[in-house]
Amino acid sequence: MKKKKKHLLFVCYGNICRSPMAEGIARKRLGASAEVASAGIGATGGPAAEEAVLVMKLVYGQDISSHIARPVVLSRTFPRTSVHLQFLALANQSEKVGDTLVAEAYYDKALRLVPENPEATAYYCGFLMRTRQFERALSLIETVKADPTLQFDYYIIKGKALRELGRCEEAIPLLEAGNKLYNSDTRLLNALGYCYYKTGQKAQALEALNASLRLNPDQADTKALVEEIKTR
Repeated sequence: MKKKKKHLLFVCYGNICRSPMAEGIARKRLGASAEVASAGIGATGGPAAEEAVLVMKLVYGQDISSHIARPVVLSRTFPRTSVHLQFLALANQSEKVGDTLVAEAYYDKALRLVPENPEATAYYCGFLMRTRQFERALSLIETVKADPTLQFDYYIIKGKALRELGRCEEAIPLLEAGNKLYNSDTRLLNALGYCYYKTGQKAQALEALNASLRLNPDQADTKALVEEIKTR
């Protein structure tokens, strides 16, 4: 009897990092024995994250650079316990088109439904960082701290919020902890390099910033900061 081919769908939020990486790994390991795809509940198009592309190439030998984020089609019978996911998806879509007020309203609706959901809170904190509401992000991100699956999110969001508020000495231990978990995030490395510089640690600053530039050489602001440090 011919074995029935398996069908696997990996789902995350934006379909730009976690689920396309899982898709690529599964394709490599399962080959033609399975149909593999990925999607996101809040996906609105766009390529895979540069860090994801790099890790997949260097660690797994897989090229996902042509990946385009795809949305999950939500069922009409979407479980009531997961209604907040619809609001998160709508918030993401509103932010993509530049309507931050509407996006924030949707985030508020989502968090009212699941006020103790750490993943929803982490998504909202990411939005607060992008809209420069650093004090608010700093306050809310503490509710994410205890979730072991969101440790990197906790470290980078809190560390970057402190950096933006000029509290670099407090930010450094958090950013260092995040870098130990995942040392290929340009946002974290840039923030860490800046904080090292502002606290007089030039050698460490150059090391962090140059590591970021090795991951993505097309960072004009980071290059300018490196040159500034070298001339001081």
